[in-house]
Order: sequence, then C-alpha cells, then structure tokens
Amino acid sequence: MLGRVADQLYWMARYSERTENMARIIDVANRMTLTPQDDETRQSAWVSALEVAGAVNGYNEKHGDINGADVVHYLALDPDNPASIYSAIRATRENARALRGSITTEMFESINSTWLELKAMDGDVIKPAGRRAFFDWVKDRAHLFRGVAEGTMLQDEAMCFMKIGLDIERADCTARLLDSKYHVLLPDSEEVGGAL
Repeated sequence: MLGRVADQLYWMARYSERTENMARIIDVANRMTLTPQDDETRQSAWVSALEVAGAVNGYNEKHGDINGADVVHYLALDPDNPASIYSAIRATRENARALRGSITTEMFESINSTWLELKAMDGDVIKPAGRRAFFDWVKDRAHLFRGVAEGTMLQDEAMCFMKIGLDIERADCTARLLDSKYHVLLPDSEEVGGAL
C-alpha cells in the first residue's frame, strides 16, 4: 500500500469520527444551557465546547463575546473553522474522492451523499428548534460510515489504517474533554492546575 493511500484512509476515518464527536459535544453544551442556571454557568458550557474543539482563539477572533447561537454555528457549520462539523465532512469527502479506487462504491456513496445533504441544508438546522435533529443526523451519518466500512470493505491493511485514524481521533477528543473538565473531579476548585 502506498503511504499516500494509507494517509488518506487514516484521515478520512479520523475526520468522520470528528463529526460525531463534535455533534455530541455541541449537543451536550446545548442541553446544559437549557437547564435552569445563571448566565455565567450557561456561558461556561459554550466555552467548554470551544475548548474541547480547540477553537477558543479562532472563535474569539471572529466573534468576540460568547453567544450560544454563534458558538453553535461556528462549531457546526462554519466553513472557515477547521474544527467544525462542516469542515470535517468536507475533509472526509475530499479524502474519499482521492481514494475512489481503494474504497468500496457504497462507502464513497455514503460519504458523498452526506456531503451533498449537508450542502443542501440551510442555517435553520442549527436554530434551537432544529439542533437536536441536526446532531442526530450527524451521528447517524458517522454510524453509517462505520457500518459501511465494516460491512463492505475487506478486513485488510486499508481497514487497519482506518481503524487507527478512528481510534486516535477518539482518544484525542477524550483527552481534550478531560483536559477541559478535569477540574470538576477536584475536591477544591483552588487546586485547578494541580495534581489529581
């Protein structure tokens, strides 16, 4: 297998996993803001989502103040944000296009249809009434990617590179999530930055 092909398989799977992770992170932050709490606590839910995505600086440069609608748009549909769901689906498709000869037709069609459906969506999908359905759609498409990969691709080295990409992205997201939220596990907030 060529190194270029292995690299594209790795990144295709990694970006696909990133879409699901981002959908879950934004969905949880959104749900946290719906519970009765003060504005500062609501804002911290959005800041945490940006921290996990590694997008705090990019968001601050573009928007400044933390606003739920802006954070959701930035993390979900902003084509200029490399950590957004939109960018991850676009990158998944670009890698799949370069791999047409190395992946199954079903896999390419599932990835391509995901991209085309996303492009056809308007900004209303992330308005409060449509957010949950949008995040569920993203998670379903990520599950479809994994199912099509398992069901139609040979269990060879190509699949191994895809699994490596998927697992590394999952581990990376878990580490960023823990880094963002480990202070919750501490007995005293004064020890933030100290040892667990």
